[in-house]
Amino acid sequence: MYVLPEIRERFLNTIARPLHKLTEAKQKFIWTNECNNAFNKLKDALTSALILAYPETGTQFILDTDASCESIGAVSSQEIDGQERVIAYFSKCLSRPERNYCVTRKELLAIVKAVEHFHPYLYGRRFLLRTDHASLTWLLNFKNSEGQIARWIQRLQERVLQKLKEANLKLSPSKCHLFRREVTYLGHIISAEGVRTDPDKISAVKNWKTPTDVHQLRSFLGLCTYYRKFVKDFSTIARPLHKLTEAKQKFIWTNECNNAFNKLKDALTSALILAYPETGTQFILDTDASCESIGAVSSQEIDGQERVIAYFSKCLSRPERNYCVTRKELLAIVKAVEHFHPYLYGRRFLLRTDHASLTWLLNFKNSEGQIARWIQRLQEYDVEIRHRKGSAHGNADALSRRSCPESCKYCSRVEKKFGEIDPVVRQVTTPSTSELDPWCDDSFRKEQLVDPEIKPVIEFVESSDEKPS
Repeated sequence: MYVLPEIRERFLNTIARPLHKLTEAKQKFIWTNECNNAFNKLKDALTSALILAYPETGTQFILDTDASCESIGAVSSQEIDGQERVIAYFSKCLSRPERNYCVTRKELLAIVKAVEHFHPYLYGRRFLLRTDHASLTWLLNFKNSEGQIARWIQRLQERVLQKLKEANLKLSPSKCHLFRREVTYLGHIISAEGVRTDPDKISAVKNWKTPTDVHQLRSFLGLCTYYRKFVKDFSTIARPLHKLTEAKQKFIWTNECNNAFNKLKDALTSALILAYPETGTQFILDTDASCESIGAVSSQEIDGQERVIAYFSKCLSRPERNYCVTRKELLAIVKAVEHFHPYLYGRRFLLRTDHASLTWLLNFKNSEGQIARWIQRLQEYDVEIRHRKGSAHGNADALSRRSCPESCKYCSRVEKKFGEIDPVVRQVTTPSTSELDPWCDDSFRKEQLVDPEIKPVIEFVESSDEKPS
């Protein structure tokens, strides 16, 4: 296998090992030729150190590992601008028991320790591992189910049961579940297919009687909120019920509340099985906004089918309800990205929205105030934005897209500052349609017929027998 040139010469622990020995307890200080060579090599290595490159999240990481008799080391690198650049070095001296390991075991230990050290760069990403020990490529791909089960049992005994015994804790055998195809855990059923709601808990929701006071309603909403990630547009559905729990609000059970109550029960009893996220597959984020709430769906294409990972929704505050449509849609993106941050950060993902002007707004260079702060926050992520028609945006689009009742102050300032702008861009800066665009089809035609370059083209097209399709 290929290893970076002079890889051992950069492992400081390997170089400094003779010097470290002199600092050990009960060790006489005798400066030998080996110590002198290590001393000079250490100075040369530090004075001729390479310039470490910045890691790029969109580029594959390369990890080279190696081991010697007394230490292990690794180099993390990336191919940047056609050249392999070093990101960081790692080295570690072996303990006395580890020095007695065979060569293969030392090489494998080097891989384990290097992966642990570079965990923030490597976790959740596909990376290339290179080693000069050929047998490791076979060992790492070796799958022995019986051996795995034996190791799992051994690990269970050493890491769990032994710790419980030391702490003088006892387990009830009836409550221990081992080697099950599915497990009930904290109100969820976890299986190979994914995560779904516990039928016992959901039956309590299904049989819940109509609340007669705020306390009963809060108990119902508390149980439903626990499973909100399974329900699309949870905040939108539950909004009428949440209103009843507000301070100084009279408890009046209206038809709207009753409909919301029944919809919430139906949504929970027919909840989807949420898929497990796959780190090697691109995440898809669909967002949408309505007058009173925002929502998002995180999904992935698994086995040729788009599977839902989780739902997200949030009620808008009173100031946020006064935002224009575009600001609400942008707020939905910001909040959704923050909510799914552990899945999205450091990975390229697809963001789909039914609001066409957002694709322009996120590249707008003259933004200011709140919009500028939101755009700056989104620039931390590697995102591809794609517009999708509302008819195809059904997974996130149970939220309505009504116009704002009032003109947005921020958009009005932008309109006033930059003056008359493009009709498409105007959808971003002017939520109200009360003002007519001064440029209509007739005015465009008059101006085009005056233009010396466009006029011949129009006359040719209109006089030609072949009409453009």
